Amino acid sequence: MFQRFRCVAGYAGGAVLFLLSCMAVLAIFVSVFAGMNSYPRYSYGASHRNSTGCNQDGEGSWSVGVFYGDSPFSLKPIESWNVRRDTSSAWPVANPVFTCASPSDAGSPSNFVADPFLFINGTSMYLFFETKNSITMQGDIGVARSRDNGSTWQHLGIILDEPWHLSYPFVFSYRGQVYLMPEGSKNGDLRLYRAVDFPLKWTLEKVILERPLIDTFMVEYQSFYWLFGSDWSSPGAVKNGQLEIWYSSSPFGPYKSHAKNPVKNTHRSLGSRNAGRSFVYNGSLYRPGQDCGETYGRRVRLFKILSLTTNEYRELEVPLGVEEPRKGRNAWNGARYHQLDAQQLSPGRWIAVMDGDRVPSGERLHRLIAGYSLISAAALLVVLAALAGCLIYRLRRKKKAFVFLLLGAAVIVSVVLACTGLYYLRRGSGGEEAYPVNSGYSKFTLSTVGTEAKPEVLRRFIKRYSKCPSVGEVVIVSGERRALPSISAAVPVRFRIESEDSSNLWFRADPLTKNRAVLFLDVEAGLACNDLERGFSVWRRRPERIVGFFPGLAGGDPATIREEKLEGYNMVVSRAAFVDWKVASARYWSERALPGRKIVARYKDCEDVLLNLVYANESSAASVEYVRPVKAMGGWQTLRSTKLSAARRECISELGKVYGGVMNGRKKEFGRREDGWDR
Repeated sequence: MFQRFRCVAGYAGGAVLFLLSCMAVLAIFVSVFAGMNSYPRYSYGASHRNSTGCNQDGEGSWSVGVFYGDSPFSLKPIESWNVRRDTSSAWPVANPVFTCASPSDAGSPSNFVADPFLFINGTSMYLFFETKNSITMQGDIGVARSRDNGSTWQHLGIILDEPWHLSYPFVFSYRGQVYLMPEGSKNGDLRLYRAVDFPLKWTLEKVILERPLIDTFMVEYQSFYWLFGSDWSSPGAVKNGQLEIWYSSSPFGPYKSHAKNPVKNTHRSLGSRNAGRSFVYNGSLYRPGQDCGETYGRRVRLFKILSLTTNEYRELEVPLGVEEPRKGRNAWNGARYHQLDAQQLSPGRWIAVMDGDRVPSGERLHRLIAGYSLISAAALLVVLAALAGCLIYRLRRKKKAFVFLLLGAAVIVSVVLACTGLYYLRRGSGGEEAYPVNSGYSKFTLSTVGTEAKPEVLRRFIKRYSKCPSVGEVVIVSGERRALPSISAAVPVRFRIESEDSSNLWFRADPLTKNRAVLFLDVEAGLACNDLERGFSVWRRRPERIVGFFPGLAGGDPATIREEKLEGYNMVVSRAAFVDWKVASARYWSERALPGRKIVARYKDCEDVLLNLVYANESSAASVEYVRPVKAMGGWQTLRSTKLSAARRECISELGKVYGGVMNGRKKEFGRREDGWDR
């Protein structure tokens, strides 16, 4: 009996030891993986860091963008129109222009903003929207105002907060009064509110229909007022696939049901559910509808109404005219966009607001389920492997090697499962996000010299970086137009042909550049999109400086540069740096910089040193900012070598003789900025 007890104890001890060993290995691998796949994220501003707004929400992370066009069928995002707002270094202003941060920073915590409707009153525009209250987790109606044609919005407040969920705030005017008809289907009716002190104070005017209509708009057409909405409480109604019409001689009712109700009751992908306000163009009436096929609110579809009478309804789908986002989840509306309100400002000028989301419906819940399931499976596999280890003591020696091999495989599989589960939990939507500055977004131009780069290297460079959220265009500087393998870039790609083969080409003036900010990036830099986005946000706060990712410390006599074991920095490598392209070009190609350009042309090197020198010459204040790259893959050492070549050493020495001493005494310490990205 005692012998058997010792045997069992030995089995148990071995199992426990094996279990602890596996857990330790698992913890080490998961910790390393977490460190490699984590990076600091931006909160919407110091005032917002301790608020309860902008939380992850199972319904999504909706925000609102502005579009312009000469017709409702040629709408382009605001960044395509080069709208400038220099106070936030936004050139151009980019979508989204209104996010959860907008009401949250104004004291109305919001998880997302959606269902936008416009009301234009003279020189002011008012945006009515659904905001999901971060505290009550219920939809309320808010309003914001713009006095610059929609490029900036000021949140004014919450105007409707009922005991039930509100959304879809259809707003219109009638006989000098402004009315609001939000969806309140949870209360079982359709209500009309009137402004008593526009736009903040409203009173209930009338319950115009005792039916739980969803996403309802009203339009005056051929002597009647028509209500278009969905009633899923009707027998046989298809969710997101049903449409009803009601009509009256007055916007206040009474309303009668259309003779063919429901006029549509079909698959949810076919646009039956409304997606915003109807509009008239060239005498025809159009209705936007939601495609909810792949996920709720996947896209907006547009329908031309061919016949609308009390006894007949016919419509025909037509192209929407808004380009589908090409950056996937890296775009603010890459996963879905489900509401459009297009209105005419003047002949040939249209404006529209549209909401968008970077993740499908229910994405967060799916990630949580997948992540915790995989981690649980990894832990269970380790436990089972430990129990199986007990059998080792019962097997013959010749089978022990096989069992150890099996257990090792189990540990490897558990590590893979745990890391995959952690990836689902830690990486959010799976896409890269831009960092807002003062709640606003912008775009930058990505420029590289591709004279010596192989076509396949250029192809990978364009494909990878064109999908970064804030990249607006890619410019390839080359001695000739390069033939590239077939590639589908997410932004326009342009070749700039230069006859001269010189390092000075990096900073030559390019009047075709669309954006104020240009990121000069070597094809071998190997930075991640998130690094670029962090660098861009730092530059937008300090657009008068060079913002780069690889620091150096220049000085001494003869002049030299240290690029390792630095206790501070006074320059950054310009082949991975943001600049204001007009400022950089003017300074680099100035008469004062001519001697330096000749040195650069002779050595085909040191253009980064010269750019830092000409910036330093213009101001006694700091002229550079460093942003630590979280990941610098591939050939990044080509930008930050630990040993200077003889030619570069001589080049730096000659520049030092021409511009001697300008960098001395300008050393900046690491870790001084609040964002912590310079440590």
